[in-house]
Amino acid sequence: MMADDAFLMQMSLPELKNFLIERGIRVSGYRKNELLNLAREAFKQKLERKCNLADESARQLVNGTVYPHPDSSDIL
Repeated sequence: MMADDAFLMQMSLPELKNFLIERGIRVSGYRKNELLNLAREAFKQKLERKCNLADESARQLVNGTVYPHPDSSDIL
């Protein structure tokens, strides 16, 4: 097992989705094992982040709820 694979396998589902969303990959409609395959491919292709969802500037606060920035691609 590769180090990247071990790293991905330890991610929770929300972490895995954020990893993919940050790289511009849609996550809705996929099961966790399918998301893992997408993340493996993202590592293989060395896809860079388009945004950082952990960065508060990449989020918007609306009525007390935090939403990903619209440019970050898919909303969970």
